[in-house]
Amino acid sequence: GTGYIIYDPSHTMCVFLANPDGPRTPEGQPRGEPGSSMDSPAAYCGRWHINPVGPMVIHETELDVFPQHMGQDRGRKFNREGDMLFLRPAITTPGIVDYYLQFQRVSDNK
Repeated sequence: GTGYIIYDPSHTMCVFLANPDGPRTPEGQPRGEPGSSMDSPAAYCGRWHINPVGPMVIHETELDVFPQHMGQDRGRKFNREGDMLFLRPAITTPGIVDYYLQFQRVSDNK
């Protein structure tokens, strides 16, 4: 998949992830629920803060493409290496050993 994650200094964040090669649904058909795959887009926005106990960022979901997830906090373990940011879920999903999301900082140069 591919996507963007934006962290603002005012502690507002937004993320959009999608699989450009994912399955297409006919016009008017509902999308699938979010799962462990990138078959359907994931997008949410809200506030963020760093957990002082460990290297974890908390996303406080205010808006989500799936309304049932609004109001939920999403903890992400993080690691930074140069201009790369790696995020892992704080809680793993049964049956999934491990995965991470990798983001590269967008250059300020135009």
